[in-house]
Amino acid sequence: MPRSESVFTTSPFTHWQIPDMQSEKENDTEMYDYAAGQEDFDPFQAIFMIISYTYFHQIVHEKISNLGGIVMWIAGFALFLLGVVFVIVAPINKKKNARCSAQTQGTLADIRRRNHGYWYYYSYDVNGTRYQLKSTVCSPETKDVGDTCTIWYAPAKPEDAQPFRYGSNKIYNIILIIGIAAILLGIFLTLFGIVRQSL
Repeated sequence: MPRSESVFTTSPFTHWQIPDMQSEKENDTEMYDYAAGQEDFDPFQAIFMIISYTYFHQIVHEKISNLGGIVMWIAGFALFLLGVVFVIVAPINKKKNARCSAQTQGTLADIRRRNHGYWYYYSYDVNGTRYQLKSTVCSPETKDVGDTCTIWYAPAKPEDAQPFRYGSNKIYNIILIIGIAAILLGIFLTLFGIVRQSL
């Protein structure tokens, strides 16, 4: 009897594939290689790096805070000293401005350089007596040596003089207020800087 054709044109097992053992072996090999490559990852090293970064960040933050505290301390101390100078100088100059109420004609005799600016030397006569005045202030009436200007002096003590005079004490009051404000601000900045350094 002749061999008959199969009645199934399509095998019911057409879509069922026999596992490829070679492919499975290659996949296992790749997974092993990947896992082996991961052996370089050390969790303890990662933890150490995290701790080191945190510690380094904290150190940098502390250094910046300390630097800021030092800057605050220096600025506050400088403001405090400036305020003290203003508070001391303002009343002294205010009293001198009030004392020097008499005036006479004087002459700019000489100009000499000093560390920060110039010394101005004036000569003036009071009741036939010649006096010399050394000041850091140039009279607004003079430009060159030999120019004449008004010299204000104390009637009871002619050697006590100045090459200018304010008609009001308002400027000295303003300087005094600025000095007090600088002292208070300087104290605040100094204390703030010290506290910031201690944190």
